[in-house]
Amino acid sequence: MIGFSATFKYEFKPDGTFTAPMSEGTYTFTDNSLAVTTTKLVGQDITKLTKGKPVPAMKGELSEDGQSLVLHLPKSPMIPASVSNIKMVPDK
Repeated sequence: MIGFSATFKYEFKPDGTFTAPMSEGTYTFTDNSLAVTTTKLVGQDITKLTKGKPVPAMKGELSEDGQSLVLHLPKSPMIPASVSNIKMVPDK
């Protein structure tokens, strides 16, 4: 799993939506705090995959200098505990 998260690119669009390689959804950004709500996972409506149960929003924080974002992944049996946070940097 080392380097696994480095392959993910999130595009946060001005309209409050995001796209990523395996997911898409909406986000809100207040001060330096980010809340990401996944609405589709692998192209499918996430409520179909969760049998109608709501999906908690992922949380994150933007660094004070605006050069990195840390996303806190939800606890899941599919995600190893060692991959609970992902540090992201702008695509250059």
